[in-house]
Amino acid sequence: MVFVWYIHNKTIEENFLICHPLKTTTKASVVLKLVDDFFTAENLDWNKLGSVCSDGAPAMLEVRSGFLTLVKQKNPKIIGTHCIIHQEALASRTMSQPLKQALDCAAKVVNYVKASALNTRLFQKLCQEMDAEYDSLLFHTSVRWLSKGNILIRLARLLPEVIEFLKIQHKQGLKTDIADVMFQNRLAFLGEIFSHLNELNRNLQGVAASILGLRDKIAAFIAQLILWKTKIQSGQRVAVFPMMNKMNETNGINSIVQSEVVDYFNSLIEEFHRYFPGVEHDTPMLALNKEPFQRFC
Repeated sequence: MVFVWYIHNKTIEENFLICHPLKTTTKASVVLKLVDDFFTAENLDWNKLGSVCSDGAPAMLEVRSGFLTLVKQKNPKIIGTHCIIHQEALASRTMSQPLKQALDCAAKVVNYVKASALNTRLFQKLCQEMDAEYDSLLFHTSVRWLSKGNILIRLARLLPEVIEFLKIQHKQGLKTDIADVMFQNRLAFLGEIFSHLNELNRNLQGVAASILGLRDKIAAFIAQLILWKTKIQSGQRVAVFPMMNKMNETNGINSIVQSEVVDYFNSLIEEFHRYFPGVEHDTPMLALNKEPFQRFC
């Protein structure tokens, strides 16, 4: 899928340019041929293309034979950029081993309950009998990666029902894992932090998005991460993590999980700084674009 920004009637518009399947390989040369054939058929000029924005896949950005390199052979003046939404997704992947184990355990539980139509129906019936808020769990797939936060929060809200279901099904190992206090605290945190990361990702999308506005949103999120880390480190409640606060009140604040959360925030902040260097500091040119009538000494 290729989107295009262009000027029409003195306004910037965004539309699909191409939506074609790659029937064999996904090499850069194959992608280029598909785009080049479209340009030829529609009588489009490569020299009028100003820039190309893509994800960070090797086929796109590989120095010698990546798509961008091949496009620059058509027009050397083209500017290549890495999609800011994809960079945010990459920066969000950092995770310590204990938190990853909790995530894997949650996936195993969801997969077991959703693995068969029979299990799904039995669990639905159990939830209805226990007057649960929901009557089903949610699946996570790599394609719909934004759903991860929703899946974990749904599991956290249905924990009593899931534990009872695993007990009935004689899945003692899984039941013991999710009944663990530390797992429950980790699950609550992961569900809510992924929800905040998903919200940031959605805020980076939209037709009216501009690089200046996106920089500000990234900078604001980094500032939030620092604030959240400071509060959790000092044992304070963080209002935007209500489920984690409730788990801490029910199970007691676990110093090990608290330390893991602080380490996670440190890693996340470091990754965001790595992918977005200098995003918290405006250069004079950026400041001039934001405040065109401000004077600089």
